Amino acid sequence: MAPDFKYRKDFDEAKQRLGDLLKQREELETTIAKQKRRVAALAQLCEDNEGIAVDVDLDLGGLTDACRTVLRASRKDWMTAGEIATALEEIGFPIRRYKAVAATLNTTLLRLVETNGVQELRITGGSKVYKWAAPNYGASNSLANQMADRERDRRKK
Repeated sequence: MAPDFKYRKDFDEAKQRLGDLLKQREELETTIAKQKRRVAALAQLCEDNEGIAVDVDLDLGGLTDACRTVLRASRKDWMTAGEIATALEEIGFPIRRYKAVAATLNTTLLRLVETNGVQELRITGGSKVYKWAAPNYGASNSLANQMADRERDRRKK
């Protein structure tokens, strides 16, 4: 008796559609990240040039989530901690509120490396660079990414 393949075609089509949707969401995440940078830059210009305080809530979460967003949306393959700090400022994350910015950021990046979300590479002179290494399921704060992040964090403990 031959196996019954009555659902295989539907499964293949559904899987293809899901792949297409995830790709669209990934493209949208890049657009959203660029727009966050633009909004943050324009808010700063308003404050600097017009003396008007602009309240912008870009829903960046904590430092770990903001670092994940920056690394996922980066145009560069590899970023230094300094570049990450600058990118955090560009999207409006209040990184300068931390007393020891470099130490706090390096600790956060180390944790992201330990949870296999980020790759670290030593370059000439002993400096380190970082890149997003985990799967990217579209929008950086999407449910799929949040679940993957929590699972990586849970496995670390």
